[in-house]
Amino acid sequence: MQTRGIEMSQLYTLVRDTTNLTDVQAKILDHMQVALQLASDISRNQVYLCARGKNEDISVILMAVKPSYTHGSTFFKSGDTRLVDDLAIIENVFTTGRKVVGRTELDQGLTVAVTAYPIVDNAGLPFAVVCFMSNSVKHKYQHQTGIYGPQYCDRVR
Repeated sequence: MQTRGIEMSQLYTLVRDTTNLTDVQAKILDHMQVALQLASDISRNQVYLCARGKNEDISVILMAVKPSYTHGSTFFKSGDTRLVDDLAIIENVFTTGRKVVGRTELDQGLTVAVTAYPIVDNAGLPFAVVCFMSNSVKHKYQHQTGIYGPQYCDRVR
């Protein structure tokens, strides 16, 4: 599928099919794809791009990225949907328009540290959220303190 000489990506198509985001907002997210892989590699976290679905009670996982040097799968997959209550941290970012740091339980006994940031449009309104999720002690410490370095991570062992 092409529009004005630019091939539309799977992310762009998913945004248009599952959310009420504008064309400009969809293109902003589409251009972020490469940066999210880099962010995942640098932070050593899984990174998720989320937006509200066409039904306001649903959050849509638009993109799921894991560090390129790890094996296994991500907690969520692109196209997954969750009730807003299940991903309260994301809803908190939409409500406040600010970064939120917390934890969420994905499964019984599997609690992960989450840092979520708003993605805002030209009007300054959040239309999507990027989440960094980790389940290791080192990464939880990094999220809570903002300190990224092996000399600091050894303190939490």
